Amino acid sequence: MVHPSNFKMAISIFGFGSLGSFGFTSFLLTLKWKFQWVSSEFDLDFWLKNKIKELKNQIIYKDISLAKTESKIIIKLKEIQVLQSKIKELKMKYLLVQKDLLIIDFLRRKLAQTRQNVELKNIDLDLKEEELSEKKHELMQIRNNLALI
Repeated sequence: MVHPSNFKMAISIFGFGSLGSFGFTSFLLTLKWKFQWVSSEFDLDFWLKNKIKELKNQIIYKDISLAKTESKIIIKLKEIQVLQSKIKELKMKYLLVQKDLLIIDFLRRKLAQTRQNVELKNIDLDLKEEELSEKKHELMQIRNNLALI
């Protein structure tokens, strides 16, 4: 904005002693208006340039932020893939363990059945030993009886 003392200096430079002349006053007002318009246009231009720089900086910052975020997303996606692979591997191991547990359960039942069969055979063997022992005892009595005759 133009300061009034600048007008007085312009008047003294051009050699006019007073502001009595309407034409000169009109000229000065026109000059003042043009100066203010140019000044405000300059201020607007300056402001626009600064605003453009500010917006460019914001865009750059957001681009950097977007790149960082995209990088984080890529890292997280890779981590997810690794975890999915581990889950798949663990599911396979789980299925193998389940299969092994079924085999172990089958073998336990078979072992229990075999033990039961062995116990039954032992009982049968014990009975047969007793029978054999009784028969042996009977045969010895018969031999002793025959030896007495």
